[in-house]
Amino acid sequence: MTGEAGPGPARPRVADLIPRFQLRGAETFAQQLAWALRDRYDVAVLPLVGARGEEAWTPPEGAAGRVLPGVAPGRGEALRAAWSLRRRARSFRPHLIVAHGGDPLRVAVLAGLHRLAPIVYVRVAAVPPRLRTPLRARSLAWAYRRAAAFVPVSDSLRAELVDEFGVPAERVRAIRNGRFPPPELGPAERAALRRELGFTDEAAMVLWVGRLVPEKDPLAAVALAGLLSSRSPGARLVMVGDGPLAGRVRAAAGADLVTLAGTRADASRLIGAADLLVSTSATEGAPGVLVEALLAGVPAVSFDQGGVRDVLVPGRTGLLVPPGDLPAMADAVAGLVGDPGRRAALGAGARRFGERFHIDRVAEEYDELYREVLAGTFPRGTPAPPGGP
Repeated sequence: MTGEAGPGPARPRVADLIPRFQLRGAETFAQQLAWALRDRYDVAVLPLVGARGEEAWTPPEGAAGRVLPGVAPGRGEALRAAWSLRRRARSFRPHLIVAHGGDPLRVAVLAGLHRLAPIVYVRVAAVPPRLRTPLRARSLAWAYRRAAAFVPVSDSLRAELVDEFGVPAERVRAIRNGRFPPPELGPAERAALRRELGFTDEAAMVLWVGRLVPEKDPLAAVALAGLLSSRSPGARLVMVGDGPLAGRVRAAAGADLVTLAGTRADASRLIGAADLLVSTSATEGAPGVLVEALLAGVPAVSFDQGGVRDVLVPGRTGLLVPPGDLPAMADAVAGLVGDPGRRAALGAGARRFGERFHIDRVAEEYDELYREVLAGTFPRGTPAPPGGP
């Protein structure tokens, strides 16, 4: 992501906009995509808020990459971020701007960046029901009219853009989520990670990874742990992450029910050390944590909603249960915990299916899209006013 162009024509400059540096799906993907394309584009990552910190993704080799820091968190954050983003973008002079999520898109348009360079909007999640307000619909429609291209990470998000927000279908190109594969763990490292969390070789480690926010429904994960205590006494849930619901999660979990690991920079390693991954999210696009589980060869159990089916193939890479049905999820998890052979078969299927989500393969599709937008050959037009949320 760093360095000047070598001999010949300069590489196009691409600005990747993210909300802030966090080990979350959109932010991690943006940083990995920028790294994967570093030899083709001169890329800078521009967080709206903050700078690179401990939670930033660490590349597999070399320098971390170019970062143009955002504003300090606090009062008037959005307006301050817009003024800062405008200044930073004018200094960097990008040929293309990539907004990873709705907030970066809105702030970019507020800053007038659509007049500086075409904006590619990466849609990473559905709009939760609690946020489906007329004000949000109007703000999205206002921002969407300034975007040059739309990239949903799942077919369900593509349908939402076209059917509910009136975006012309030809201006939408779904590109799957992607990740670098987690590091391969040797037996000794895997055992050490499990011992650190209190697991013996015989115990089943069921992992939940995500922000402790309503959309991820971590309280449902705690309730799942309670159901597992009777259905599968040999299994224990480990929850990785932090967020505004941390206090409620701690109060509900209790010392003997769940291992709360907090934020972990080595979350991808923990996925590789787990026997099974679970997702209790109430809304999802194409969850990156499930992509990481695929690449690590770890089967997953998830609610069947949003774009989960774009990542988890039931019976091949894991199991799906009806949204919100915790007893069904507990039964599915207990069944896999008690059947190591089936668990291993699903893990092998996950690893094979996961090859299509390797960040290098996904980056090829983004490279093609970037070149079309830069050349002016990507379809243009104005989205219609939204008829949905």
